[in-house]
Amino acid sequence: MDKLFKSISLALIILLLTPAGAWAESKEDWLKKCRQNVENFINQDAIDDCGKALKIDPRYADAYYWRGIAWVRSGQYDLGIADFTTALAITPDDPETLNNRGAAYRRKKQFDLSLADLNRALEVDPNFFEGYMNRGTTYFNMDKNEEAIADYSRGIELNPNCLL
Repeated sequence: MDKLFKSISLALIILLLTPAGAWAESKEDWLKKCRQNVENFINQDAIDDCGKALKIDPRYADAYYWRGIAWVRSGQYDLGIADFTTALAITPDDPETLNNRGAAYRRKKQFDLSLADLNRALEVDPNFFEGYMNRGTTYFNMDKNEEAIADYSRGIELNPNCLL
């Protein structure tokens, strides 16, 4: 009984001496949860977790990026595009964000905006496999088959093991 009392007392002392907020999760913790939920297609939880990261740091580009992916996966393209746009205001030359915003524009059949983002992503990183594949799909959706084939071919050249 004496050991139990000492253990409980020690735990209470540690709890009382721990600064307020020390047990709080960091923006990186929330982003990790968000990414895990995106990877598991648990979109609403991902959106909520990234939102918690953004409450801690409203200029956290990675949280906007991952929340944008969750919005797009849930079919809310405008909200995804808004988050990608905010991320790009913070990190303007990120090919992943440009690529994903371009893909979201394509889903909305806004092909000119899609191509603008995908072209910019490929300017930033000329070896960006996903950019070629997404631009190829945009060209395909525009019935520009020669351009689509050229981009798909370049994408396959960069990543021969890809699955279209």
